[in-house]
Amino acid sequence: KIGNVAYLDCDYHDSNTIPCDVLLDPNSSALPTHLCYYLQRRSTAAYVERFVDFDPTSTRYQWQHTWPLPVGHDSMRAWFRNLVKNTVVNTLTPDELNAGVTPGWAQMFEAQLNPTLRGHYARNPAVPLTDIQRGRLARHRIEELPPSLVPQANSRAGLIVERTTLHGQVVLFGLITEDDEHTLNFVEPVVLCYATGSTKDLAGTADKLQQWYRGLLLDKRVIGRTRGSTIMTREEFMRRQREVRAEWMHQYGRSPTDIELAEELSISTDTLSRYRKRFS
Repeated sequence: KIGNVAYLDCDYHDSNTIPCDVLLDPNSSALPTHLCYYLQRRSTAAYVERFVDFDPTSTRYQWQHTWPLPVGHDSMRAWFRNLVKNTVVNTLTPDELNAGVTPGWAQMFEAQLNPTLRGHYARNPAVPLTDIQRGRLARHRIEELPPSLVPQANSRAGLIVERTTLHGQVVLFGLITEDDEHTLNFVEPVVLCYATGSTKDLAGTADKLQQWYRGLLLDKRVIGRTRGSTIMTREEFMRRQREVRAEWMHQYGRSPTDIELAEELSISTDTLSRYRKRFS
């Protein structure tokens, strides 16, 4: 177990191979010859646990469970804007949905990116708000997000590998792009070194990680990203359902509808139905 992330059962491991979950151990020098899909997702969650509290309604918690993980300044802001928009869209009536996003709503969404403007619009909303809409907008705070993790503004990471050496730390961010057919592909990584002494061992570790990544993943389609694939494990899905329902009972005195539950889990209602069938 690394932090709060347990080792995972490897889909391909046998006695002749290194299990891919060694990547979750920052003190390991081993590098596997394959990566399971769940390991890719767990690697990003394990790395960002240091920034995250475990309130399932917090912005940081929802960011942690996003994959690929937004790690650049612009990608994090775009993710947050969509979070706010989806939060409200799921509360609109059919007539309001048919009318589309009005200028008033567009102002409300954009204001959430600026704490000062957010406070102004909370006191003087550009559109009438229900109590649920007020509550949802109030709990999404962009300042809960950490600073960008990499210099590249639009970056998203599908894999994060951390290695600790005698004189510091090396972190590899396996970046992902999406093509016109919505296929995710690994591209050139970003490698950051944090030195506490000599940089010689850091340079060697960084080179080793980059060579491993380029040989195994560079320009490859994301492993396991197939139609109908499950992103959450059964344990995570059941736990997060319980947490959301408990929060709604505490805050609103009722359980969420399926649409509201899906929104809280950052998944579609179709995916919610698929999870229930698969995990029942």
